[in-house]
Amino acid sequence: IVDRFCAPLIDVLAEESIPGNNGYDLLQALWSSNFFLIALDVQGTWYRFHHLFRQLLLQQLQQEFAAQEIARLHLQVSHWFESAGYITDAIIHAVKGGQPQEAAKLVEKHVHEPVNMEDWRRVDRWVNLLPQEACRRPGILATQVMLEQFRYRIGTMIPLLVAAQEALD
Repeated sequence: IVDRFCAPLIDVLAEESIPGNNGYDLLQALWSSNFFLIALDVQGTWYRFHHLFRQLLLQQLQQEFAAQEIARLHLQVSHWFESAGYITDAIIHAVKGGQPQEAAKLVEKHVHEPVNMEDWRRVDRWVNLLPQEACRRPGILATQVMLEQFRYRIGTMIPLLVAAQEALD
């Protein structure tokens, strides 16, 4: 369910399904057997599977697990990514886990750092990851107002402010 993974993330996903092993041991075994694994950094921390192999794994996952279980895994991954500081990934997996409001809360919770650094593109990407129903939250509407101000689109700020006020009421 993830595009990229590391040993601690495997530990979260595998829970107790890897008896006697951990994510690090599993990665080492896969890497040494040339098992469709691609290293994403020189330190050997992050990996991904070959795209075709990943598609096969996703098909098997959907055949073997209920949608609720897959959603639960996405939420676990979302929590792990947030705790590790990978907020974009956390938002993506909260949405995939069927929790758009949780994804919106992640944006609201973490928006201040990129705004203070004037990293408007990251904030814009986060807002664009959210489904429409999550964009009706007052905090997200206020974030969109800031984005419109950055773009010098004063005319679009007013309706967003009105919508935020209505959502607060």
